[in-house]
Amino acid sequence: MLRPKLGVFALLAVLVADSTALAQGDEAVTYVLQDGSYYMTECQCCIFGVFGPVVGSFVLVREEGSPGGKVTYRVEDVDLVVDDAFSGDPRYTGTGVYRQRMQGLKNHEMELFLGRDGACCLEYESGIVGLNTELPALEIDLRFDWSWRSCKAYSDLRIVAEAGTPPPRFRRGDADGNGTLDLTDPIFLLLWLFVGGDEPGCLDAADSNRDGHHDLSDAVHLLLYLFHGGSAPLGPGPERCGYAPRSSPLGCGLPPAC
Repeated sequence: MLRPKLGVFALLAVLVADSTALAQGDEAVTYVLQDGSYYMTECQCCIFGVFGPVVGSFVLVREEGSPGGKVTYRVEDVDLVVDDAFSGDPRYTGTGVYRQRMQGLKNHEMELFLGRDGACCLEYESGIVGLNTELPALEIDLRFDWSWRSCKAYSDLRIVAEAGTPPPRFRRGDADGNGTLDLTDPIFLLLWLFVGGDEPGCLDAADSNRDGHHDLSDAVHLLLYLFHGGSAPLGPGPERCGYAPRSSPLGCGLPPAC
């Protein structure tokens, strides 16, 4: 059940969406996070928290309207990645619901069920709050309070999103694009860099150490990770396809198998 705002734990989302897209019946519309999105946690008794820009996307699917001008949207395929290498570029995925009343006292509410790195589930809620802006601009606060005993702890997430096509997802380190990380990936990189082999279809994926360019260190990084317990490639990581947590000039023209 959606509840009013509580405590000091806030998840703040600003969704900037096209009003036409939001009114397309039951059609699914993808929203892509833009610059200005960020995620932050604060904890009085923790050693460190998470803070950084966040990228990703989600899908709104409009359901049948309810009496009183209320419209319900399913929030599906939420996939957010935080650019915080210290915390391992945490990834939040899940689903939720968004409701909007555009008649009388205009208000809206959102509830998200998010899990970090595959774990489940943290419930973020907004309660019923007034609409401060007309579509296509939409602002909403959600919160999840994970305080315990005398320790106060909370997180903030600001999402700035627009309807559009999301960037490609990939596994960092999957240089040959076959969907897995193994010995063939550093070999593929070395052949490309030094013997004139094929160029990776997704240059971002081939940048295994995420330094923004390609050289011998990318192949060495993969070999150390695969065979000597080295650090894993940073977000979106080597295990599951996801978004790069920060923009890159390299690009991903041909997304690898996911």
